[in-house]
Amino acid sequence: MSAISAGPTLPPMSDLPLHQFPANMDAFDAIRERLATSVSALDWKPDDIHRCTLILEELFTNSVKYGTSEGSESHVYLGIVPAADRSIALTYEDRAPHHDPFAEISTAHTNPNIEQRGIGGLGVPLILRLTEQASYTALPTGNRITLVFRPR
Repeated sequence: MSAISAGPTLPPMSDLPLHQFPANMDAFDAIRERLATSVSALDWKPDDIHRCTLILEELFTNSVKYGTSEGSESHVYLGIVPAADRSIALTYEDRAPHHDPFAEISTAHTNPNIEQRGIGGLGVPLILRLTEQASYTALPTGNRITLVFRPR
């Protein structure tokens, strides 16, 4: 299981090669393609790419659903930095109101017993289970989530 790290594992935002995407669901295919291109040289298995795509889709869907208003021209930003050990550090940013998804993790949402689980709120446990590290940083203009993925 993953642990929440004390802080971001990547350089400051100004040092990152961030790619901008419109914050609307039609843009997710471009995000998926950016991920595939970024890990192509790392020889990841399809399951590893799927695991990372699943997390990106969760983050992106929440940004679009809760962080933007209808008709908004908001964007999300994605940085992917490969490492020598075939892992990647992924930075995901939006310009939504501050929200630290790791601040309150309810045991009702992490309980493996489906009958005792709350409705919704499964994105954070999913992120923590499928990543090596996860951290949140409040930016002056929004949110940054930094994740480390390692192929299994």
